[in-house]
Amino acid sequence: LSRKALSLQEAIAKITSVPAEIFDLKDHGTIAEGKIADLNLFSVKSNKVRIEHVLLNGVLVVKNGKLTGMRAGTILRHAQT
Repeated sequence: LSRKALSLQEAIAKITSVPAEIFDLKDHGTIAEGKIADLNLFSVKSNKVRIEHVLLNGVLVVKNGKLTGMRAGTILRHAQT
């Protein structure tokens, strides 16, 4: 069984724009004007990933790896057909 590693771009798409498209979350999944600002900024050092900053709905909820105390999350629901 052969496995091919995903590129960083493919991995990010699989956890951002692809699910947003599947669940019809039109305002999520990509970074663009008018979209909901849900962003995770991370660093990788010596194969260790550290979450540096997180913005939910444009509100900084993690700064320098620590919770800010702000709450900005909402329940996401996909469009009904």
